[in-house]
Amino acid sequence: MALGKIKADTLEHSTAGSLDTKFVVGGSAKAWINQNTNTTINDSLNVSSITDNAVGDFSFAYSSAFANAFYSQGGHSSSGSNYCNILIKHSVVTTTANRIRIGNAAGTAGSSTQLTLFDSSNVPTTVNGDLA
Repeated sequence: MALGKIKADTLEHSTAGSLDTKFVVGGSAKAWINQNTNTTINDSLNVSSITDNAVGDFSFAYSSAFANAFYSQGGHSSSGSNYCNILIKHSVVTTTANRIRIGNAAGTAGSSTQLTLFDSSNVPTTVNGDLA
């Protein structure tokens, strides 16, 4: 059985209007994950696994590679009533994997700030970029 192609410049929904396909290709998330701290993936897109490197330190492996390592990633986390920072460890970002650290920043204005790493029960993260 031969596979066919669908070519379209616009997607149209019967009640929600239309959308240029450039937005779908270039503007939508290419990977996302919602995880908890024991490497359980609650739900995800294009994430094949996570690795717990240490307390508050996780790596993601992507199912489909990105075109380059210059994609954008963001996320948030909270633990009880505390908001947390998610830092992307850029020295280990590749087209097929990424590493993040989760923690609270401690320090005062004008002083050096250190991140106190800890595990959080809810870590949603989104990745935008071009797939290979």
